[in-house]
Amino acid sequence: MKLFAGTDVSSKKLDVCFLDSEDTRLKEETLPNDLNGANQIKEKIPAYNQRAHYEKIVIGKERQRPIQ
Repeated sequence: MKLFAGTDVSSKKLDVCFLDSEDTRLKEETLPNDLNGANQIKEKIPAYNQRAHYEKIVIGKERQRPIQ
C-alpha cells in the first residue's frame, strides 16, 4: 500500500491531505505556511508510516499556474 501526502500552498496556509492507495482519506487539515506548519507535515509522514508500513510514500504539491 502507498501513502500520498498532497499539499496546496498559499502565502498564509498549507492545506494538506493524507490518503492511502485505497483512497481512504486519513487526514485533511489546514496549517500555517511557516516552519511550524512544514514541521507538522514532516512529523505526520513517519507517524503514518509507523502505523501501516507503507511500501511507498508519495508527496506532491499543486501545480502553479504561470503568471501572464
